[in-house]
Amino acid sequence: MKIQDIQKIYATLPQAGAIMKVQEDQQVRAIFLQGLVASAAPMLFAAIAERWKKTVVIVLNDSEEAGYFYNDLKTIVMPEDSKDSTAEVLFFPSSYRRAVKYGQRDAGNEILRTEVLTRLSALATEKETANRLPLYIVTDPSALSELVVSKRQLDERHLSLSVNQHIDIVEVEKTLRSFGFTETDYVYEPGQFAVRGSIIDVYSYSSELPYRIDFFGDDIETIRTFEVESQLSSKKLEHIEVVPELATLSEEKVPFLHFLPADSFLAFKDFLYVRDAIENIYKEGFTTQALTAQREGKTEVEQHELEQAFRKEGQLITASHFMNEALNYRRIEFGVTHSISETAKKADGQHVTIQFNTTAQPLFHKNFDLLSKTLRDYLLQGYKLYIFADSEKQTIRLKDIFESLSNPDMAPDSENLSVVEATTNSQGETKVRALPFTPVNRTIHEGFVDNTLKVCFFTDHQIFDRFHKYNLKSDKARQGKMALTMKELQEMEPGDFLVHVDFGIGKFAGLVRVPTGDSYQEVIRLVYQHNDIVDVSIHSLYKISKYRRGNSGEPPLLSVLGSGAWDRLKERAKKRIKDLARDLIKLYARRRREKGFAFSPDSFMQHELEASFLYEDTPDQLKATQELKQDMESARPMDRLVCGDVGFGKTEVAIRAAFKAAVDNKQVAVLVPTTVLA
Repeated sequence: MKIQDIQKIYATLPQAGAIMKVQEDQQVRAIFLQGLVASAAPMLFAAIAERWKKTVVIVLNDSEEAGYFYNDLKTIVMPEDSKDSTAEVLFFPSSYRRAVKYGQRDAGNEILRTEVLTRLSALATEKETANRLPLYIVTDPSALSELVVSKRQLDERHLSLSVNQHIDIVEVEKTLRSFGFTETDYVYEPGQFAVRGSIIDVYSYSSELPYRIDFFGDDIETIRTFEVESQLSSKKLEHIEVVPELATLSEEKVPFLHFLPADSFLAFKDFLYVRDAIENIYKEGFTTQALTAQREGKTEVEQHELEQAFRKEGQLITASHFMNEALNYRRIEFGVTHSISETAKKADGQHVTIQFNTTAQPLFHKNFDLLSKTLRDYLLQGYKLYIFADSEKQTIRLKDIFESLSNPDMAPDSENLSVVEATTNSQGETKVRALPFTPVNRTIHEGFVDNTLKVCFFTDHQIFDRFHKYNLKSDKARQGKMALTMKELQEMEPGDFLVHVDFGIGKFAGLVRVPTGDSYQEVIRLVYQHNDIVDVSIHSLYKISKYRRGNSGEPPLLSVLGSGAWDRLKERAKKRIKDLARDLIKLYARRRREKGFAFSPDSFMQHELEASFLYEDTPDQLKATQELKQDMESARPMDRLVCGDVGFGKTEVAIRAAFKAAVDNKQVAVLVPTTVLA
């Protein structure tokens, strides 16, 4: 089942309809939602998203709670495998890496904050609102305690660029410099831009990836994002907003809530807790160490500017100021119990309380008999059961476990069943098995039971006692790992050896600017024998790799351009590879004729062992384990070597294989290099 189906199921909750009805009454200033536990709150906000065309700021008690809430909400309303998003979800963190008082800014957090402010600023200019998705912004007290740049300044200090826009490339350069962007040879962090002929690369503080803007004359021909590591273009865009570092726009600071539309809602897990947290942050201010750490190497003028920047009066909001701002908006409190006092209720206007009946997922501690009994009891009471797992392997493991338990109350003809699953194997045989639950192909942080809807939403990581961590940034697959990355290029020293796929081994001579028509372009300069030079465009970075020395450690001979030696060397290498491949084919042909021992498929005990590991397998571990088991279950002799760096989980893969062999009464020797592993 897809996560969108779960969203639709929970949207039928009577209390969800009650919220929609109550929010239409403008006299109601606060809605208290009582009885929401675990991940019930993000599930509820997701359920009402389609009917609620509002901007909602959801404030959790700390950054970790906010991270988990954001992950849950985004997982449900913005599925990666679907364009049918029912809401837009953004995360608004603190600017600082640790506590605010230490003053250590985090560039990644700055990007997320700028993205939120830019999006809110754009809301005011949008003419078409009927089809606009609701906007959820998840945050915490440390983020709200910081004053932000005013909307006026943000509107004045941003650059809007669109495909086919008529604009002089020189004007774009001047604007970026005036915004405080630094011109570099190549772009690898926010606040930088690079010009190469008719192309401008710029890393805006409002985007997770940098932009590549390609001009044709004075017209913008294309705009793309690109990967920092490989410098390869990826997604095409029609319009972008280039925003400078907001910390530099310090002329006018305002509370974050000033950016919100007038009809926005504020949702708090604990309103008074947030107030107290903001008060404590303001009292602490910035430590003297925060200022001292950044004073080194600064002029007197720069030191004075730093002192102004670390004045809490100009950077942080007081609790009373925040409360006055917050009471201008209608709000929701969704903690287990609401915290507002009776006096505040009377002063703040009409309030409505909506009661929920949810309980947290029971603790099973990998006791599958207890899990089976619990699910059976819920089924007999008419509950629908759903188990969330973001790994297909975990879902298969659960199915096999329930099949091994063979509970008679969950037989295929039972009326209490949630699902009857039919699968067909490679021989065309159909196998029918009863499942007491419906698997869901995504996960949430904490499972719960809604006793009103009679549904159980359980998570696999809680069943198996696995650690679950939120992720604030999208996972982007890195391509071209053998190619030279921008980070490696930055660390290169003149004289280091590089290999160009077309020209051979050369020495790195640095980045240089060469004329291209009316402008200059940065290139990588390689020096070969006889001081011959090859300039390589940054766009051809994928053709270059670092030279890997052999065991001798001797420096390599530089290639001679135009001699054909490099081409002959490549041909000899190809011939040796073909010879090796021919020998391997003969060897494996003989092996295929041999008979080996075919181990049994995974048993219940195997699943229990694998469930005992605390952390989820990495994708590489999953792949290695799966292929290893396929080899073991085959009747052919096994020939596999699992490789990986220190600490990357080879032992966990090996133990799985060793246990599988032991279950089939085979002896296993486990040799380890250290007493710690032993």
